Amino acid sequence: MRIVMRSYHSHGVPGFMWIAAAAAISALLPARPAAQAQPVLPAQPHVFLDTTYTPPTGQIIAVPAGGDVQAALNSANPGDTITLAAGATYAGPFTLPAKSGSGWIYVESSALSSLPAPGNRASPTQAGLMPKVLAPGSPAIQTISGAHHFRFVGIEFAPTPGTFVENVVKI
Repeated sequence: MRIVMRSYHSHGVPGFMWIAAAAAISALLPARPAAQAQPVLPAQPHVFLDTTYTPPTGQIIAVPAGGDVQAALNSANPGDTITLAAGATYAGPFTLPAKSGSGWIYVESSALSSLPAPGNRASPTQAGLMPKVLAPGSPAIQTISGAHHFRFVGIEFAPTPGTFVENVVKI
């Protein structure tokens, strides 16, 4: 068996000098960025909530511009629809009362059929098709204990101009 030993000197320069030169050159090179941690993505929904519009089967309570929205809310029963006049402004606050039963009470625009289909956003050009419920320094809509199953469709909620409102709707 024959062992061959070679010296890694080049032109009379000792090996440790090559190591020192390599270290100096690598110090001048830009550092490679450290591997970044992968972002933590939010979890996918665990429950599917069916929000499909089911046409109500109860009575229709029409509230004209300037009408009494609170009286309509108080008198409505599950399955009823309260329609607010498209383009009208209603000054809150209104309180959603507790009702027995599990059916929905819909509060809708009178021009609901002219608004975009469910799952599509309305544009500013369609604002006139929606009634506006104003919050006068307090929530426009609030609930009492036990209130449930109210569904607002095609309604705009906004603070009264010139007022500050922390919660336009308080559930």
